[in-house]
Amino acid sequence: MKQASDELSLEFNRLIERAEQISADVGDEVEEILALDDTHLLSAVEVKDLLDKVVKAVERRIAVVGDRKRMATKLQALVDELVQAREKIALPLAAENGNVELIEMKGIKPRPVKPTPVFHTREVPLMEGYVRTRDINLWDSNERIEIHLQQFNRKHGRKPNPQELLDIMFCHLKLDGVPEEDQFKIPPLARSIAANGLRKPPIISRTGKLLDGNRRVAACYYILTSDEFSIEQKQRVEYIMMWQLTEHSDSEDEDAIIVSLNFEDDHKQKWPEYVKARKVYEQWEAAIATDPNASPRRLLEIRREISKRFALGPDVADVTRYIKMVTGANEFEDYHIATKKRDRYEVKHKASEYFQYFDELAKGESPGKLAYELGKKEEFKHLVFELLYTDKFKNWKQIRDLRFIVDNDEARGILNDAAAVNWRTKEELEDVQEKVEDALAMGRTKQAEQRLLGKNTRIETFVHWLLDLPIGAFQDPNQIKPENIRRLHNALKFVDNIIGQQLFPAPEVERE
Repeated sequence: MKQASDELSLEFNRLIERAEQISADVGDEVEEILALDDTHLLSAVEVKDLLDKVVKAVERRIAVVGDRKRMATKLQALVDELVQAREKIALPLAAENGNVELIEMKGIKPRPVKPTPVFHTREVPLMEGYVRTRDINLWDSNERIEIHLQQFNRKHGRKPNPQELLDIMFCHLKLDGVPEEDQFKIPPLARSIAANGLRKPPIISRTGKLLDGNRRVAACYYILTSDEFSIEQKQRVEYIMMWQLTEHSDSEDEDAIIVSLNFEDDHKQKWPEYVKARKVYEQWEAAIATDPNASPRRLLEIRREISKRFALGPDVADVTRYIKMVTGANEFEDYHIATKKRDRYEVKHKASEYFQYFDELAKGESPGKLAYELGKKEEFKHLVFELLYTDKFKNWKQIRDLRFIVDNDEARGILNDAAAVNWRTKEELEDVQEKVEDALAMGRTKQAEQRLLGKNTRIETFVHWLLDLPIGAFQDPNQIKPENIRRLHNALKFVDNIIGQQLFPAPEVERE
């Protein structure tokens, strides 16, 4: 660490001296930008950003100098030198083939991992200790990103360097055909590590090659380079616990680790979302109980605090969604337990099984939307709860179409009949599910008819308005703006063309 820090400081000092040789003003400005006491904490991205600021400052000075060619030439030379320096020291990452040594940290000296871990039926002796995160390179032969690496190689004729590997995993480096969404989910993992620490040590070879933990190390780099995290969180991952193969290891040990951790299932089962959401909801209720008159701003702050506590990120969307879903699930449980007198635990099992449905039931809080109508029409909400409890919906997508039958008496009647059926066999269930689908299809058809009727009504209204409009209105710019007259003209020409094709289709040409 000290060597990397010293090299960075020397490079900064050299740049400051070069700037002072050109001009005291330039030197002072460059020194002010580079005058940092914690340069050893700078990440690759932060170093690059810092030097970008210096380059821009010097370029601004060039613009001010104007005709003083000699000064401008010197400044431009400094810009070129800064660009080269940026490429040289913006990647304070590990050397590609050097050994990575475990060090003592937090009172823990490098020591054997006990008991000896077993990977793919093979005992593999390992040492554990701390390693500086920036001394670890991502594995540039990782199968997880194999296609990305091959594509990069074809485009650039070489393997990506350590920073480019990070950019690929952060989805900062765009490659043709790669989906826009985050494929590697590094930010969520980084938030989990920032909140809970690195709970599973990555594994490296004697030379520092990552055998397991590419995403975890990338997530630590993400913490070090993102403004989302505090100084304390960054310092927490500056050094991380690692497991390392001993000097007696061989390629079979490496293969055993890779196979065991990437092919064999550890049989860990994640918490159901129902459980996680209830944990979030309990925190929400506790916070509201202590501040019942909280302002909207304070309520937002509470959701942010809960989101951070559960490593859900800075956005409160997940917390808000969980609160709504659990609120809906509670109403579902209260109805079936208190009103229908059903077994409490059977009801809770159903709420867990269909928990994702409550996400759809909570959407749409404006008039005509599902959540709004369910809130206004308790009888219809209870009908939906009954259908849900008795497995009458084929899938959660059907929930979206319920809004089409809120005011459709015939379709609601079919749903009521379906809710009353006590099915016993799979065939009987499929029959009643078809009835539910019929009711939803009826609602969709009626909605389409109403939309068409609405279009006809709007056309009739527009025609009446247009015919009643005085001719002089088109000549008075205070009544109708010229650009709106042009838009109307273009629209009428377009409609005239469509109508002409429908009313007067071109005659078919007879072929000989």
